Amino acid sequence: MTVEQLLTTTSGRISRRDYWKALFVVTLMVSLSVGAFRIHVGALCTMDPSLGVGKIYFASLGVTVLIVGWIGYAYVAKRLHDVGLSGLLALAVVAPYLAVPVVARFVLCPIADMPLDGAIEKLAALTPVLALGGLGLLAAMLQLYLGVQRGVVGPNRYGPDPLDGDAETSKPVAREQNALESAPDRQ
Repeated sequence: MTVEQLLTTTSGRISRRDYWKALFVVTLMVSLSVGAFRIHVGALCTMDPSLGVGKIYFASLGVTVLIVGWIGYAYVAKRLHDVGLSGLLALAVVAPYLAVPVVARFVLCPIADMPLDGAIEKLAALTPVLALGGLGLLAAMLQLYLGVQRGVVGPNRYGPDPLDGDAETSKPVAREQNALESAPDRQ
């Protein structure tokens, strides 16, 4: 599987090794994005979205989040396929990470502007952040599971075993074909 296929398509299966490689690439992309958008120094909170620079900043940030989110969805879906699960579960992994910039902008930034004597209000306002943190923890646990769990041995309904030598040339196996092959002979 090429790097382009690994990071852009949702069909097929990938091995644990390819999964960890893709996770490294996405982590690097996120780290570079945080630096480029100066999120660590508060640009997310101080940038005015009504100004021209602010519009460009938030549009660029949105496009970057969508691209990195799609790449994350693609490789997690393929790894889920390898362990025999639906790729739609990848949304459970990717969604909490996609929500981080939104929650940071609309929840954390206003909290930072609250006066220090509003401790109760600050704690109440942190509820979405705590919920997102819990979902992020579950997503991280699922990612760890996908990184260590052996995939289904042999072909499954999502394609050939990525650890087979001829996996590149094999076609995905249809459900019906699997059912026929596993059914006993009736002669």
